[in-house]
Amino acid sequence: MRLRQAGLLAVCLSITCMAPFRRGPLPPQSAADLIGRIFDQAEKLVVFEGWGELTLTTPEQAFRGSIQLKFRQPDSLWVKVKGPLGIDVLHAVFHGDSSFLYYPRDHVAYRGRVGAILDDMLPVELESTETILRYTGLFVPRPAAFEDTVYQEGGRYHLRRAGRRHLIVDHRGPVVTHCVQWERDETPIWTWEGMRFRKYGPVRLPALIRLADYRQRQRMNLFYERIWVNRKLPAGWCELSIPKGVEIIEY
Repeated sequence: MRLRQAGLLAVCLSITCMAPFRRGPLPPQSAADLIGRIFDQAEKLVVFEGWGELTLTTPEQAFRGSIQLKFRQPDSLWVKVKGPLGIDVLHAVFHGDSSFLYYPRDHVAYRGRVGAILDDMLPVELESTETILRYTGLFVPRPAAFEDTVYQEGGRYHLRRAGRRHLIVDHRGPVVTHCVQWERDETPIWTWEGMRFRKYGPVRLPALIRLADYRQRQRMNLFYERIWVNRKLPAGWCELSIPKGVEIIEY
């Protein structure tokens, strides 16, 4: 089960003093304005393909392997995770609210709603609707989730939601570079961070993504060595075939 969680986490897991913006568009007038700009940038990413290194650290294990990911807007995702020595750990496909996950080593597969599978199997508190874009490096917040206040600090825009979520946004894009979710007493629950941003076609994406879950004491790093955007995917790219006799568990 630990190896399964390592694979599944791969699918779903810069502040200084005040500084003026030297270049870029006019500052946003409200949180809704800034989030609208983030959405506009995200819509430019039609197809994402990435290949890289995945590391996962938990109290029970340290996993290191590779990940290959293909995503097409709005909600189609294909993922393959391999462990040490190139051993297949997980093959997964997601279409809208349906998902199919296959674990070759265990000869078992899971089929059902994305939310049901993630809630039951993924030990990280994430909103499943945000998960896919997080792993491409695009963190897109919900429009009505934040206070109507934007402030600047450390050359970045900052947004807060009822004291429990904090976003840091780079005006170049704009793109979210950091998000932290807190308990009511401001104890951190999880953090997401994108690093080493560069321009890939029409969008800015991070080569390095870090996710930390403080409740479960888990950390994940995803480093993309290669990224391609908006290439045409072949027919059947998001299909998954499995050997005969594999046990399929329905959710």
